[in-house]
Amino acid sequence: MKKIFTMAMMLMMAVVAFAQEKDYSEMTDQEFFMGEWVLSIEGLPTGDTEMLLTITTNEEGAFVGTIGAEEMPEKIKLDEIQFEDGNLTVTFTGQGFVVPISLDRKDDGTVEGAMNDMFDITGKRPVKKEENPS
Repeated sequence: MKKIFTMAMMLMMAVVAFAQEKDYSEMTDQEFFMGEWVLSIEGLPTGDTEMLLTITTNEEGAFVGTIGAEEMPEKIKLDEIQFEDGNLTVTFTGQGFVVPISLDRKDDGTVEGAMNDMFDITGKRPVKKEENPS
């Protein structure tokens, strides 16, 4: 009886885990890229860094976004946001220069791309911290 119960629990956990996986192939580019992304940018002159990219919509339904280090109180507003064939291209102005970022969606829900066509980027969704219920 104990074996049956254990096997039933394992089967139930597998079904729940499978149901929770998102089918990224069914999402539009806009659905896929919306929200927060932690981007790891490699090879910058100041060293490798992580940035938080956020894409949302405003009251009029237009796409807006920000980018910046997670610990930065003020993020930099994105100047341009374009979705096309599994790709997100954004630009922002940093230190007086227009900086382009191009990201390609991957089937596992991650992104890869480049900043200024020279610095490699990988990205994933941030891990949500569970709130302390105390």
